[in-house]
Amino acid sequence: SFDPGSVDREYKSIWSGAMKGAAFSTESISNTRKISLAEYRARKDAEEKGDFYVVSADMAKDGSANTAVVIWKVRPREFNFLYMAVNAFQIDNSDYSVVSAEIKRAIMAYNARLFIYDANGIGASLRDWINKEQIDPTTGQLLPAYGIINPPKASEKDIKKVNKALE
Repeated sequence: SFDPGSVDREYKSIWSGAMKGAAFSTESISNTRKISLAEYRARKDAEEKGDFYVVSADMAKDGSANTAVVIWKVRPREFNFLYMAVNAFQIDNSDYSVVSAEIKRAIMAYNARLFIYDANGIGASLRDWINKEQIDPTTGQLLPAYGIINPPKASEKDIKKVNKALE
């Protein structure tokens, strides 16, 4: 009973344009998605300014769907936080050992304070990889295990404790 565009959007994670009557046009959304000056690792002066980085990801698993990763720079202010997307990339792989290695490399490059993603549904298997050490398939480097702040209740027994500095 769904039209093909709706199936593409909802079940295949394929952008099919703005819906009829949408508040924003496809063009206005595309124009705001441009990062004019990307950062490819943490800036040396970020910590001095009080800035920190957050890595976020939206996982995909089947078909041609890819994992989208956005790097945010956060600047605490007196009564709020200013946040800016400073990099975005996609991971063209559905093997979560590869996906987790790419994400861990980003976490390390930006010395990220947080990694945010949906650990339910398809993200549950990524949770396992993020939470254990692994060898980077590209560099052979040992990638650390990262702790999980608020695991789903059903998986709390599976969470490994890691060094507080990495949590």
